[in-house]
Amino acid sequence: LTSAKLNDPPIIDGTIFDYSNLYETSFYQDTISNASFVNAHFLGANFDQAKLTNVNFSGKFILAFFNGAILDRVNFLNSSFDAGVDFADSVISNSTFTGATSNGPVDFNGAHFSNVDFTNAKFSDANFAAASITNSLFTGADLSSVFLGGAVLTASYFGGTNFSGAFLQDANFSGSIQGPNSTTRTSDVTGANFSGAFLKGANFSGVNFNDGIPGSDGKVPTTNLSKADLTGANLKGVNLTNANLSQTTLTLANLSGAIFTGVNLSGAILTGANLTGANLTGASLKGLDLSGSNLSGVNLTGIDLTGVNLTGANLTGATLTGVDLSVAITKNAVGLPAPVVIPTFDPGMPSDSGSNSS
Repeated sequence: LTSAKLNDPPIIDGTIFDYSNLYETSFYQDTISNASFVNAHFLGANFDQAKLTNVNFSGKFILAFFNGAILDRVNFLNSSFDAGVDFADSVISNSTFTGATSNGPVDFNGAHFSNVDFTNAKFSDANFAAASITNSLFTGADLSSVFLGGAVLTASYFGGTNFSGAFLQDANFSGSIQGPNSTTRTSDVTGANFSGAFLKGANFSGVNFNDGIPGSDGKVPTTNLSKADLTGANLKGVNLTNANLSQTTLTLANLSGAIFTGVNLSGAILTGANLTGANLTGASLKGLDLSGSNLSGVNLTGIDLTGVNLTGANLTGATLTGVDLSVAITKNAVGLPAPVVIPTFDPGMPSDSGSNSS
């Protein structure tokens, strides 16, 4: 079928293309259903704007094109994708990329994914810019160094996903869908690795960073955000229990109401961050830069503030029981407790006692 153009008639149903040579074969705008392409050769194959339903595509793809295609119940199980494979602006639903691997950047720019399984898939360096991902599964997937700028990732599971070095500026992990029994489902990134990722302006509001479910070792997996850039990111109300935020940049981030129990914040930068009402129980703040941050209403009971820069910070209504503010930098900070004035006794002053005797 080398260089064949299978566009007339445009409907293909039940055809078996297993082990076929589809070099530069065109299925442009075809309607393909109940077909099989197991171990076919796809170099230069063109499925642009095709409609594919219940199709098995397990095999190796080199310079294959699915631009603007509609794929429903399509199987890419354990498939291999080389550089130049293009799924831009495609609509993919109820399909699987489980165990699939890429040997070069795959283009998913502007693609729409719904109920797609990427479990253990490896798509490092892939382009998911402005992609829409809903109710999908990325357990154990390798998305290192991917481009997810402006992507929307709703009600999907990213447990153990590797996002290290990824570009996620303005990516939106927030949002929810209505699940079974009227339950509300949001995205879950428990155990995901975001080390070194660029997450400036990303929205994680309502996202689960700790689902409390132990792994095979009996411990809840730790979410790794070390050395990530979360400047201006929205982490309002998220549960960051035991997360690794060492050397993470959280400048101007919204962390209001977030839970920091047991979080590693060593070397983190929180300049101008909003921590209103955050729970910092068990967190170590020693040496951190919190200048210009909003800590109003935060419970800092017993926390060691040695070397903490609170210049210009707002501590209005903060609970400071057992806190030694003398070891912190508090220049121009507001909401600090008034200094306690201990009255002194001057022996040279007459005593009032007995002064009115007559």
